Amino acid sequence: MAKSKTVKNEVAAPGQFTKENVPALLEAVNAKMNELKSRFGGDDKGLKNDELDGFGNISSITDVPNLIQAISAVVGREKAYKEAIKLTDSSVTLSKYPFKLNGSTSSVWIKCINRQIGEVTFKDEMDKLKEAAAHLEKHVSEEQKFENDMAKFADVLGIK
Repeated sequence: MAKSKTVKNEVAAPGQFTKENVPALLEAVNAKMNELKSRFGGDDKGLKNDELDGFGNISSITDVPNLIQAISAVVGREKAYKEAIKLTDSSVTLSKYPFKLNGSTSSVWIKCINRQIGEVTFKDEMDKLKEAAAHLEKHVSEEQKFENDMAKFADVLGIK
């Protein structure tokens, strides 16, 4: 006689959700939010000043083509800077004078701009996921909340 396999936090098919499915649903919603965030640079703020010459405050731009142009501007400026370095005295090098715009490297700028593209592109989906997570949180038992908190502490401390 075969034993049935128990799967923890298995998500039921639509219409079959029960209170027991809440932790798995919440986990799935949080995983989706994290996946969306990680696609575009996560929560890392990176820049102290996201004011890019010619574009203004990157975090306030909601037009994706304008954000793509901002990446193009950063890449173009870096390329021009590297070409200009070659036209100077040999003592002037990129290692001595690395390219920076308003105090940040091009990779930081591109990460910041990509994060904004993600926030603009997935805003509606993220809002729906946050709302779903808030509703699900109301139905998580105190024991499950405690278990989730302890798991987070274990992750922070590197305990498996």
